Amino acid sequence: MTRLPLHLVCAGLVTCLLLVAPLSLVSTQSDEASRPLVVTGSGPAPSREVADARDLALREALRSAVEQTVGRLLPAQRIVRYYPLLGERIFDRSMTYVQDYQIVHETKGPQLYRVTVQTTLHMDRLRQDLQQLGLFLTDAERPTVVVLVAEKPGPKAPWVWWWRTSPPEQQSLAFTQAIGRVFSSRGLIVLSPSSLLGKLPQDQTYQEPLLGDGPGSALGKALGARIVVAGEVSHQPAAGGSPATATGSLRALRTDSGQLVTQAAATIPVQPTPEQPSPGHGFTALAERLGSQLADAILAPVITGGKAAREVTVRVLGVRSYGDLLRIKEYLQEAPGVTRVDQVQLQGAQGSVTVVFSGGIEEVGRALQGRDFGAFTTSTDSVGEDSITVSIMKR
Repeated sequence: MTRLPLHLVCAGLVTCLLLVAPLSLVSTQSDEASRPLVVTGSGPAPSREVADARDLALREALRSAVEQTVGRLLPAQRIVRYYPLLGERIFDRSMTYVQDYQIVHETKGPQLYRVTVQTTLHMDRLRQDLQQLGLFLTDAERPTVVVLVAEKPGPKAPWVWWWRTSPPEQQSLAFTQAIGRVFSSRGLIVLSPSSLLGKLPQDQTYQEPLLGDGPGSALGKALGARIVVAGEVSHQPAAGGSPATATGSLRALRTDSGQLVTQAAATIPVQPTPEQPSPGHGFTALAERLGSQLADAILAPVITGGKAAREVTVRVLGVRSYGDLLRIKEYLQEAPGVTRVDQVQLQGAQGSVTVVFSGGIEEVGRALQGRDFGAFTTSTDSVGEDSITVSIMKR
């Protein structure tokens, strides 16, 4: 019998480990994220009624369960970067993702009321919401945006804009800075004006404060952005008993084609509030209003891969129990572009699962190939335009 050299054996072993490890990791993460969690929460007891303290402790425990699950689904750096967005759109709505829970232990101490809970989450709903926020996208997949919005701080004030080769040394770009922060917090990659001044074309056509769609998209492309947000904002002071207002009209354009992606306009009152006693021109509040709306629309085609969501049926052969279909459902939830998995049906040894997804159906088929079912494994037999056939068979 011929023996292979030791260095060839080691190389083959390392190659096998590298190929198997990612699949094992994905499967493990999915299993861990889907199984019930045991979490603990607490609420201050002395200054509250027992029922209130217990409710606070329960809510904290369930929020902790959602936070832990998100921690398994997303990289730590991405969670830190987008924590305000996660807090607003996911964690503050933790009860939305709770499928069921059971209190397994509770105690009332002199300071805190503690509750230990076992809970199961709606994983498909949580994944869908994370996907809609663009939180499964890498930085390389996120759109780069340049803001070309002219600002007019008063009726008699001149326009202020940054995309000219000789800008004034002192100028306030309150709206541009504010909407840049909103875009960044929502997952867009915003190009800083200060880093782009050296790339500005000398042609005066591209240095006007109010740019049309053609010059605006062309300038954005020259500056290396995929999306340009162009438009104007202005401030109108209070007069005749009417409050001061901030008005903006913006549009987002693709730089490769000049095609309109979305547009937004708003007029808001500018009045002091306890949270903002000095509202200035109202440009920060206006940026928050318009920026969130624009960011969601800019991200949407990237998240869906530019394809409309559609529904396909996955036929499963060789089903031994309903548990097999539930495991197929878990694997489908890992597939790129899948937003919902429902209508799990079983008849004899055949089952079916309905999947709603955006993207390539081939990716859905690959998500079911060679999956672990103990002594059995899966094989994707066929992938059609609106159906996939999978078999569960012995190894």
